[in-house]
Amino acid sequence: MAGKARHSSKARNHYVHQGYLSRFASRKNGSRFYIWVYDKAQYSFVETNISNIAAERGFYLPEDETKLDKFVEDPSKRIIDKLIRQEPINEGEREQFSHYLAVTLKRVPANRQRGRDLYPKVLDKTFDKVDSFFRMLEKLDGVDRALVAFHRQAAQYYKQQFQIEAPPQVHDIMLSPWPTKRLVETIKSMSWNVLSARGPTFLLTSNNPVFFFSAYGLENEESELCFPLSTNSILLCNRQRREDLGFGVADETLVCEMNRRVASEATRYVFYHRPETWVQTLAMKQAPYLSRVFLTCAKCGS
Repeated sequence: MAGKARHSSKARNHYVHQGYLSRFASRKNGSRFYIWVYDKAQYSFVETNISNIAAERGFYLPEDETKLDKFVEDPSKRIIDKLIRQEPINEGEREQFSHYLAVTLKRVPANRQRGRDLYPKVLDKTFDKVDSFFRMLEKLDGVDRALVAFHRQAAQYYKQQFQIEAPPQVHDIMLSPWPTKRLVETIKSMSWNVLSARGPTFLLTSNNPVFFFSAYGLENEESELCFPLSTNSILLCNRQRREDLGFGVADETLVCEMNRRVASEATRYVFYHRPETWVQTLAMKQAPYLSRVFLTCAKCGS
């Protein structure tokens, strides 16, 4: 499936926000933050300025970049700080941060690849329904079968064209960082648990930091979503309990499981606050075994 490039801007856009990555920084020099990054494409593990990483030229429309900073990133900084301190948030803050998570899920290259992977299946399913409708019409009495056959053939022609190049509206949806209201509400309706990591292993993140099991999606009883908030804090969402917000401590086993999840979804970069050989191992592991997490105690996170 091909599509014309929508974005002509040459500006360099960060698809993982620099403010978010600064929470995993190895050090700070003046106003500049540095982070250790394992690059799966280059097989390299280096420390770099956060401004140099997880960015592409013309990745968004210029107006999208401005709106992301003003309406998503800036309002969410204070909420992330509260969650890391394990302080309650109000309904408006929960709505805002649900939107932040949905945008973070949508804005990365991995989401665009998901769209490209799904497109042929959706196209086939859509035109199968159209063809079934025309076949049903052909069986009706008094129908101009020649006219139905003409439109049926036209539908097949458009399907072939859309196999070559997606309609502009579909292409724009795949490129857009903006989520649907349904996605935001789905995340908001989950049970949220903020768990702190106290070492010796801490939390990593990646260029695709919001993890969920694709087999379960986000609306099923088995659904889970996790998102590292910082080196020592992670948000775990599920549908096991109906608490508004739980706080606790993640033991070493749980921290390692969260790291396996996030690293497994990295399309290129894995970030940590110091160089550790296990980060490289996780980043390059193919199809790792991932376990579901059952939280039985909000206070202890177990």
